[in-house]
Amino acid sequence: SLMNVEQNEEVHEELAVEYSGDEMQISFNVRYLLEILGAVKKGVIQWSFQDNKTGVLIQSKSDQDTYFLVMPMRV
Repeated sequence: SLMNVEQNEEVHEELAVEYSGDEMQISFNVRYLLEILGAVKKGVIQWSFQDNKTGVLIQSKSDQDTYFLVMPMRV
């Protein structure tokens, strides 16, 4: 679920993904995700993470030279 703590708004979004590993819940500041999605205009986005407490590396599969690191929020 995506949560904007500053305004106490919550958005829950489910996406079709290719994923292996245990199920987990992770939250991010929606502003950061929207900024990344605005920079990556199209294509497949790869998220690489270990767990819901450490940083997530986000990359466009079509542009391997551009990547983003986002820290999850504690909820």
